[in-house]
Amino acid sequence: MDLADRPWPGTAKIVVWDVERRVRLGALPVGEQSVSLGALAPEGRTLALVQQRRVSLWDVASRMRLAILPGQADDASLAFSPDGSRLAMATSSPPGRIVLSDVADPPKAAPLATDGYWERPVFSPDGRWLAVHGVGGIELWDLGERRRVATLPGQGRAVFSPDSRFLAASAGLAVAGPPQEVAIWDLGTRERVASLGAAGEEGGEALGFSPDSQMLATIGEDGVAPAAL
Repeated sequence: MDLADRPWPGTAKIVVWDVERRVRLGALPVGEQSVSLGALAPEGRTLALVQQRRVSLWDVASRMRLAILPGQADDASLAFSPDGSRLAMATSSPPGRIVLSDVADPPKAAPLATDGYWERPVFSPDGRWLAVHGVGGIELWDLGERRRVATLPGQGRAVFSPDSRFLAASAGLAVAGPPQEVAIWDLGTRERVASLGAAGEEGGEALGFSPDSQMLATIGEDGVAPAAL
């Protein structure tokens, strides 16, 4: 489960479990302030929590707080890079920001952009790209060059292929009427290489590539619709 996809209203107790051994390791001392959002790094070592409009980083094994990130996190969305070394935060409340934080050196958090509206950041598997939902569509950022290279149509779910060559994005439900399609974009050329019909009226809100990046499945009211690229 992607913890960052769901708000945690009223949560004031975070418990760490060893899933393989099914053992409760203990609770994080987060205090009495409720936690509104959380994101767990892919390798499972670091947890990011939003409390009282601030983001804190926690070491899961020791259950100790590592740092509080600078700046406020109003209406924040969080995502860790695949190697867990960076945390992306996108905020939608004015003045909105996209901020990249080095987990090993959180005070050096570096804004990619300010004074906008952004949400739902997603890293590519190779860590080169960041996709962020903005007002005009899904913004694609080259993290090596620290610049936005494209804004792609779409307001629904966005997912990278495992080989980091493609981005699939659904029309979503941000506009009137049901989503019409799922578009697949080549990240190298930023060109649309395929368009797939939505799986039912709610289709395209759940997307997934096959491990070899050769197939994409869309999930909607009518079930799962796989398609070869």
